[in-house]
Amino acid sequence: MRESVTIVLWALCLCAGTLLADRGPEPRPLPPGKGLILPIQDRAGSPDTVEYLSLLTRQSLSESGAQLTEVVGLRDSLRRMRIREATTATSEKLLQLSRILGTDWLVSTTLHELVREPIPQITLSAQIFRPETTTLDWSGFVSMTGLDRQTWLGLGEVDSLDELLRRAIGELFADFASGPSGSPKKRLPHSKHGFLREPVPPSTSGAVAVIPFDSIVDRDALRVAELQTRAWIAALDRGGFRVVRPGAVHQVMRERGQLLLGEVDRSTALELATRLGVEWVLTGTVETYKTGSGLLPDPWVAIGARLIHSDSGRIFWIDGRERQGSDSQTLFQQGRIYSAADLSLEMVHSMIAGFSKP
Repeated sequence: MRESVTIVLWALCLCAGTLLADRGPEPRPLPPGKGLILPIQDRAGSPDTVEYLSLLTRQSLSESGAQLTEVVGLRDSLRRMRIREATTATSEKLLQLSRILGTDWLVSTTLHELVREPIPQITLSAQIFRPETTTLDWSGFVSMTGLDRQTWLGLGEVDSLDELLRRAIGELFADFASGPSGSPKKRLPHSKHGFLREPVPPSTSGAVAVIPFDSIVDRDALRVAELQTRAWIAALDRGGFRVVRPGAVHQVMRERGQLLLGEVDRSTALELATRLGVEWVLTGTVETYKTGSGLLPDPWVAIGARLIHSDSGRIFWIDGRERQGSDSQTLFQQGRIYSAADLSLEMVHSMIAGFSKP
């Protein structure tokens, strides 16, 4: 009798744990005060798409309860202040901008990739930050194709770019609406083959500065490097790390004349620690980035990265991964990854899990 009761209680606890796990994380709070949506950075050369994305972004954040500032002639104000891109602008310029426009926090979004046919595809990143702080309040990254939700019967394919744009913005800013849909997709196992001095717990670690990644790929090397950098920033933020605003990192490196990609010297790491309270510096290189082609694209990505302790200059972790989108494919092509950017994000999550301690 006692054994039967124990089994029933164990089953009830298991069911309750499953239900709680299925609820997913709670929505994240937006920063206090009024926000300003900055002009979207267009790396794909599609002004019409950028205009539509701006409307979707405002709608999504407004529905999440954000108080947004309307500014007439925003682009002219940015030109007068010589702010080409807010994510890499200095703290002084951002503070001046916020005072002039009466805003407390900024939203910066970048359109990295856009493919219309034969399979629509989009890659976006976004960051929310306050000018007076050196760390980001939030960062997100999403890459979608029309094949991502296709079932084994061929249902669920999205052939409308407008519909894909709506879904992408909804997923990008889901943290502020109903909360993320759950943990990041785990189509790739945790990386266990890199060198690790000791695990790094996000909850007790200091801030992480991400040095812009280098890229040695054959085509669009700078665009791919930026995309990879934003993927790491978003994944670290989702993993619980405090990430330093890219503009603050750029400012320190520019003043030292050390604005290099994929590398950092000991003195610059110490300067980041002294001025920005950085404990960790992360950077790396994109070695391969192939998007694939045809009706069933099979992307191919290779990444190398390392985590450095800023005070000691010691490498605490170093790893590299190389994967294709078909590596995670199961029966009837389920689990396959069709976007090189999405594959990159999956690889980044698996690599971060290799050095972070829950």
